[in-house]
Amino acid sequence: MKSDLVSDETDLDYFSDSDNLIWLPGSPVMKSGLVDIEGEVVGQTDLAYRFDNGDDLVWLPKSECEWDASTQTMTMPEWLAFDKGLI
Repeated sequence: MKSDLVSDETDLDYFSDSDNLIWLPGSPVMKSGLVDIEGEVVGQTDLAYRFDNGDDLVWLPKSECEWDASTQTMTMPEWLAFDKGLI
């Protein structure tokens, strides 16, 4: 799907059309609306993980994420990954 809002999609995984996110080919988004981001949990509280993906250090709410220590992968909704700058 191409929009007049974006003239060059070379380095874009998504673009915003008002309040709707439109995902382009090459985006790490799965059909389920979830993304898997590799990284490391470097701290946590009862309600959140402190997550480092090698580029960004962010707090992620445990209520929205699932941490798999065996694969070092955090699964989260695509909107959260986008909001935190992980994708």
